[in-house]
Amino acid sequence: MNMEELSSLKEQIRLSNPIEEVIGEKVQLDSGRKALCPFHVEQTPSFFVNIKGQYFHCFGCGVGGDVFTFVMLDQKVSFYEAFKSLAERAGIAIPTTKEDFEEEQKRQDIYHALSEAASLYHQNLPADVRDYLKGRGLTDETIDKYKIGFCSGGTQFTSDREILFKAGLTYENGEEYLKGYITFPHFYHGRVIYIRGRGYPEKKHRKLEKRSR
Repeated sequence: MNMEELSSLKEQIRLSNPIEEVIGEKVQLDSGRKALCPFHVEQTPSFFVNIKGQYFHCFGCGVGGDVFTFVMLDQKVSFYEAFKSLAERAGIAIPTTKEDFEEEQKRQDIYHALSEAASLYHQNLPADVRDYLKGRGLTDETIDKYKIGFCSGGTQFTSDREILFKAGLTYENGEEYLKGYITFPHFYHGRVIYIRGRGYPEKKHRKLEKRSR
């Protein structure tokens, strides 16, 4: 199966599995399509489902994506396994093999690495950098909502070295690309697609963009 055929089949399966229904089978959504996030412990709902865009996003831990991403995270499976699960749910036959999904899996791995990086950088945001941002007019609410962070180096990623390099998070030698920079994740349909870095405060502006739409 070529990439065009795979993409068409993926879209058919996605449209046959409305994200609000799939998530609703696992999470109790309120009338505003919000819920307590199933991927981290929280007291106030920050998990949101966008029906029009068919994606989910948690403003607490930063995870997000489409229906395939949700199944991958919820069931702790690969993209191929999530694809098969949703195809079965919709009663769609998939004449494909696991090898057909290698490129797509790499894309999903990059999404994961970028999302994890955004969360870790935000969690490690030093008090002095937060104060600097507030001095530039940003509120704590804005900083937390958009997961603004700081890369101090030595971040403990779970992704392997090759994926981190392909995601633009490290150089080939493993050194973090944005070390010493304030980080600004950019979201598309609930997930991080690239991270921009800005000097703190004297370094030159630097931007990394590893888009995986």
